[in-house]
Amino acid sequence: MYMMQKLVALGLVGAIMLGCSGQQVSESTSTTTDASTTAEASKPAEATAAQNAAKAPDPALDKYAGKYKMSAPTPGFDYVTISQVNGVLVAKTSANESFELFRMKDDLFDVPNAAGKAKFITNANKAIGAVVVTLEGKDFRGEKE
Repeated sequence: MYMMQKLVALGLVGAIMLGCSGQQVSESTSTTTDASTTAEASKPAEATAAQNAAKAPDPALDKYAGKYKMSAPTPGFDYVTISQVNGVLVAKTSANESFELFRMKDDLFDVPNAAGKAKFITNANKAIGAVVVTLEGKDFRGEKE
């Protein structure tokens, strides 16, 4: 039960973070007749565009992309879909919550917004066949479909 509460809490953090991002974007793209205010408002949008352009897709991350069915499903955590967005791996749960994954070494990734880790497992064909997500010392395995 505690793990479900943790996953729900993480979802709330994700929603809050997404809400902040949406507000920042709307503020940075608002228009005004005052030239100095318009110039100031466009700076964050220009910086964000430059940062996103600098993050080109990384072909080495493509092997991790896919849908993973969790072996011990928890509501909202039945599936995890991994994709690459602007050169960063993003895990999206079946509850529609997204978390960025940052490579620590080899096939081990940090999931800082969830205070967890994700370890990708290779199969006999040397392809990624599974992921083990560790949250609060508990492992959740997902098989790649």
